[in-house]
Amino acid sequence: MAAVKFSPIFAHCHTSVSEIIISFHGYSDTSGLEYWLHEEDSKWGKKGDLYQIVYGPRRRPYPTNTIC
Repeated sequence: MAAVKFSPIFAHCHTSVSEIIISFHGYSDTSGLEYWLHEEDSKWGKKGDLYQIVYGPRRRPYPTNTIC
């Protein structure tokens, strides 16, 4: 996934999950589609690996621990 380029319609943010102390690059569009990519190597994945895909209406504008 490191070579993937997202179109400009996707907003880019940095986010983290405090329970597992990992940071991610988050890419999301206005329809609720989000891709979370590992920001650096960890025991849960390598830099650029896909962590999760989320689809659905957002409950908040951006998740907590997010910098856009």
